[in-house]
Amino acid sequence: MNRRRAAILPMLVCLLCALGLAPAATEPASAHESKQADAPAESPRDLLARAESAFEKARSILDADPADTKAAAAALDESIASSRAMLGLGIENASIHRNIGTAYMLRGDVGRAIAAFRRAERIDPTDPRIRDSLAAARARVRTAVAPGTRSRVEDALLFWRGRIPRGVLLTVGLAGWAVGWLSAMLRLFTRRGAGPAFAGAAVATLTLGSLLAEHTIVTMNPAAVIVQDNTIGYRGPSESVYTPTFEEPIHTGVEAVILETRDGWVRLRLRSGAETWVPADSIEKI
Repeated sequence: MNRRRAAILPMLVCLLCALGLAPAATEPASAHESKQADAPAESPRDLLARAESAFEKARSILDADPADTKAAAAALDESIASSRAMLGLGIENASIHRNIGTAYMLRGDVGRAIAAFRRAERIDPTDPRIRDSLAAARARVRTAVAPGTRSRVEDALLFWRGRIPRGVLLTVGLAGWAVGWLSAMLRLFTRRGAGPAFAGAAVATLTLGSLLAEHTIVTMNPAAVIVQDNTIGYRGPSESVYTPTFEEPIHTGVEAVILETRDGWVRLRLRSGAETWVPADSIEKI
């Protein structure tokens, strides 16, 4: 009987080790892994403080010596990285993108600054600081692109952006829709004129239609910004097969809409209406 127990005991030990229940030599490694897992991640407040501190450091460097761009660029890169880390945590608001854009502007990267300001504008188009920053960045783009017919029509449809909050338009539109229907129902009983019903329907169509137009133009059309300076656009997705679309290269900061993606190339439509193919790594999506 004792011999049987002696034979069974090693088998049980091996079984426990296989199941991970025995406290074998794996304990130090587990303790090390638990220490790494317990290491506290940087909080959003800490990331914000680090981003702001690095940005102020860069401004101080440039104020003291405008030629010391290398040290200022390092501080700005740290500020941008901290802000992007907040985005990586799922914290996204217009202020973070505006701060990233401002840092890129100080760094002299107009293309990525415009991309950041465009993201901020998409979240809060009524913020005058974002609107002014975007206008200042666009003024530094060295490739002039005159808006074509399509762009002018889209600008006319979205004339209210930056002036009227979306929530106000939605409230007015729903109110007009309700007034229109109530007036139409009352007209069946009172035989009064159809003026209020038509007025309510017109208000609802104008406001809700504007919101739908914004969703179609801004959200559903993937926008992009050229971020590589002196980008050459081609008539097709190959620089060895197709000829350049324009006589001059495209400078950083030019905005466009993505029409197609193929084999590391993207087909863009510029605001002028012209279409061209550029390498995918020369743009940044909004």
